[in-house]
Amino acid sequence: MKVTVTDGSVSTSGQLVLSFKEPAGLQAKFTGETTLGKFVAIEKANAEDILNCESLALHDLSVGYNPIFVHAKKVVLADFFAHLIIQPGGRLNLQEIVDTSEPAGQAKSADLPSPASQAVKGNPPAQTATSGATDIQIEELTSRVGASSSWIAPSSRTTPRS
Repeated sequence: MKVTVTDGSVSTSGQLVLSFKEPAGLQAKFTGETTLGKFVAIEKANAEDILNCESLALHDLSVGYNPIFVHAKKVVLADFFAHLIIQPGGRLNLQEIVDTSEPAGQAKSADLPSPASQAVKGNPPAQTATSGATDIQIEELTSRVGASSSWIAPSSRTTPRS
């Protein structure tokens, strides 16, 4: 991660179900309510606030792994702040908060058997947690008092108005 979480609490109630089925492997599903309170995240590079909120509540939540999905009937965000930077090429800085460099000791994808090689051995290819599109559904989003700061990176070209 390119950010550090400096404050926050999580409160949740619900049911977590874990299972292991062949050929899919580990599957998980959580249903319930979750609240993130007094959340603060800063950028590691400069220690500036990038995200913070007083409260993020997810009601009638259903989250799954393998396949990955997130469904929430209602999301309530209160007193939030996001520092947005539009990078050259139109990408937002928040799209880049996950460090994609490989941590030491992690297996490289070339070292892992591919689904195709499993099929050749007579095993059907397993559905992976990262394959396909992620299913995210939010029925209602409520925001109470929020702010954002935004900045366009200087290398982005803009045409001055005449």
